[in-house]
Amino acid sequence: MALLLAMHLPAWSASTDEYRLGVDAFKQGRYEAARDHFTAAYHAGRRDATLLYNLGSAQFKLGDYQAAYGSFARIANDPTWGPLALYNLGLVDEKLHHEERAQQHFRAAYEAAQSPKLKQLAALKMGTARQSVEPDNDDWFGIASIAGGFDDNVVLLNDQSLQSVSNQQDYFAEALASASSFVTGSVDGGWRADFSGYYRAYRDQTDYDYGVASTALVYNRISGNSQWQLGGKADAQFVGGDAYTASGSLRAQIMRPIGAVILRVRNDIAYVDGASNFGYLTGWQDRLGLQMGGKIGRTALRLGYELELNNRRDDSTATEFFSYSPTWNRFYADATQPFSDAFDLSLRADYQFSRYRDDNVQVNADGSVSIAARDDDRITASLRVTYHPSNTWGVFSEYVYANNSSKFSEYEYNDSQILIGIERPF
Repeated sequence: MALLLAMHLPAWSASTDEYRLGVDAFKQGRYEAARDHFTAAYHAGRRDATLLYNLGSAQFKLGDYQAAYGSFARIANDPTWGPLALYNLGLVDEKLHHEERAQQHFRAAYEAAQSPKLKQLAALKMGTARQSVEPDNDDWFGIASIAGGFDDNVVLLNDQSLQSVSNQQDYFAEALASASSFVTGSVDGGWRADFSGYYRAYRDQTDYDYGVASTALVYNRISGNSQWQLGGKADAQFVGGDAYTASGSLRAQIMRPIGAVILRVRNDIAYVDGASNFGYLTGWQDRLGLQMGGKIGRTALRLGYELELNNRRDDSTATEFFSYSPTWNRFYADATQPFSDAFDLSLRADYQFSRYRDDNVQVNADGSVSIAARDDDRITASLRVTYHPSNTWGVFSEYVYANNSSKFSEYEYNDSQILIGIERPF
């Protein structure tokens, strides 16, 4: 259950990853790559003023002044970035030889600026001096969202002996927040702290409420065209208000552009400690991932593969044994297509097949004994539409369908969920 719910988190990771890559590329002076990453983050749903300012700065560095003008103009009234955007509009006007309009923008920036430095720069521009402003980036960036929806199979089971709890429908509410910041150094070489939390609460099926909180510390370094990261993460999961698992993991990751494609390779090794009622989950887990991302026209695409190996304690009684140590392979693809400045459509699909290490020994209702290794195949697909009423808010609706087939019928299920929510990147 926890695995499937984790897949239903709002689709914010693509925009966050692209934004981080764009910041990294900009600081390295790779402005074309920075522009492409910021554009991909925009198409993936991020529309806040910080992103648009950075996009405009990259466009300006590339000499694409018309595009930069459009990006800065969209945030000219933003309370935080507006004064600097007005100043940069003046810089763009100078490049386009619109001197009169440039002076109007510099004067507007001077009147709106609260920063003494920006006031001084705008005042100089209204005279004869020539100076420039380099873009800043927020110390913290992340996203927060809240949503509500309906789940037609909360328990994710299909066992006829459990009809009283199986296929139970219920309404739910959920909240997610994630934030990151460099605590020492910078993206060129420094330590970044990551915090995230997620919670889903059901109206009636409260035994299946689910939450997870995590914190991570990652060392990030840029070397040539590659970005690599080493770090650790700790997280805790809760089900029904009780402890479920706690884990600590180590991650090694490298990202590198290959032509128009961004290649990411990572490995996570973790020790999982199951709570008292879930001791059979205790053990080691190793996950290897490979992902490629890029664009075709305005469509942002990602393709990936993950391999996970598990060595868990498993569950046994005097007469039965159940393996909880699967090896699973997962293939996934997602695409985001903007239809206008306000609407995006995202599609995602993945296929996972799991093969468990040891044979299950199970006593059936008629007294017979079944001995077989558990094999599962799961297909998950989702459709998400996001509407952006402003640069800093998004309203989304998502439909998620999952189908799991198994050698053991009690693990087979179908599940459909629909949710509506709001999100705000920062």
